[in-house]
Amino acid sequence: MFREVVFYFFWANLWVVFAHILYKYSTTFQNYPKNVKNNIISGVHSVLSVLLAGRYLTQTKHSANVFLYDQAYSNTSLANVTTLNESLTDGGYNYVNMLEVYNYVANPWSFTLLSLQAMSVCYFLADSFYIVSQGLIFEKAPYIFHHIMLILLHYYAYTSENTYEYINMFYYGELSNFFTYTTYHFIKTKNENMAYVSSLFQCVWFTIFRVFVYSYFLLHYVMFSSIDSIFMKLFLPCIYVMGLMWGYNLWKTTYKSVEKRGHLELAVKELYNTKNYLRNTFRELMQFVNFLINFSRNRTTKPTPTTPETTETTSEYVEEPSLDDVGTITLDPLDDTRTYSLRQRTTATE
Repeated sequence: MFREVVFYFFWANLWVVFAHILYKYSTTFQNYPKNVKNNIISGVHSVLSVLLAGRYLTQTKHSANVFLYDQAYSNTSLANVTTLNESLTDGGYNYVNMLEVYNYVANPWSFTLLSLQAMSVCYFLADSFYIVSQGLIFEKAPYIFHHIMLILLHYYAYTSENTYEYINMFYYGELSNFFTYTTYHFIKTKNENMAYVSSLFQCVWFTIFRVFVYSYFLLHYVMFSSIDSIFMKLFLPCIYVMGLMWGYNLWKTTYKSVEKRGHLELAVKELYNTKNYLRNTFRELMQFVNFLINFSRNRTTKPTPTTPETTETTSEYVEEPSLDDVGTITLDPLDDTRTYSLRQRTTATE
C-alpha cells in the first residue's frame, strides 16, 4: 500500500510540475485557448501510456519465454502448475492459452505497471475535474464515462488475474488515438490543410485499431478465453461499440471534407488509372510467361534425324570453297569453266 501511495504522489506532482513549466516558460502554450492546452496535455498522456504499456507487455512476454524455457529443461510439467489451465498440455500452444502464461508471470509490483497506473489515474482524475469545473458535464459526458471506465481498467489490471489483457487493450486503445490529438490541434489552431491531411491519416489509423484489432480482442478475450472478470466482459463490448460510433462519425466528416475539396473525383480517377495500369501489366506479364514457355519447348524439341539420301542430296547443292573465292578476285557468273557440283568435280577428278 505504501508503494502505491508513493507512486501516486510522485506522478501527481510530476503532472503539476509539467503543467507549471508549460504555463510559465512556453509563450506559444500560453497563447493557446484552454481546450488546446488540455489537448496537448492529453497527447502527452497518450504518448506516455503507449511507452509504459508497451514496455510492460514486452517485459511480460520476456518473462513468459523464460518461464517456458525453464519448464522445458526441468522435470516439472505445466499441468503441475495449478494456476494454469490444463489446455496448455492438451492441444499445444495457441494465443488463448498463452494468455494464461502471460497472466501467470505478470508482475503486479512491476515499476512499469505501477508507474502506468499512477500516471494514468492521476491524469483521468485531473481531466474529469477540469470538465466538471468548466461546466461541461453534459457536453462531455462520454469523456467522463470513458475516464471512469479506464480508471476501473487500471484497478482491475492491478488486482485481477487478467493483467495482460487489460494492459494490452489499454495499449492499443491509446495507440489508436494518436492522430486524434494532431487533428484536433490543427482544427483549433486554424490550420485547415494540415487538419485535412491529419484527418485522412486518422480515419485509416483509427479504423485499423478500433475496428480490426478490437474485433480480434472481442473474439479472443470475451468469447474464446477463460476470463474470470465480469468487468472485462462488459468493458470490452462497450469500448468496441463506442469505437464503431466514433469511427462512423469520423468517416462521415472526412468524406464531406474530401468531397468538398474535389479530391473524391481525383481519387476515383486515380483508382481507375491504377486498375488499367495493373491490367496492362498483367497482360504483358502473361505474354512474357508464354514467350518463355514456348522458348523452353523449342529448346527441348529434338532435331529430326538425317538419312544418307538426304545427306547426299543436300551435298549436291553445296558449293565447295575454292581458292578463287579468296581475296579480291571477281569471277564471271557466266563462266561455265568452274565446277559448282560436288558430284561433277569428283567425276572430273577421276
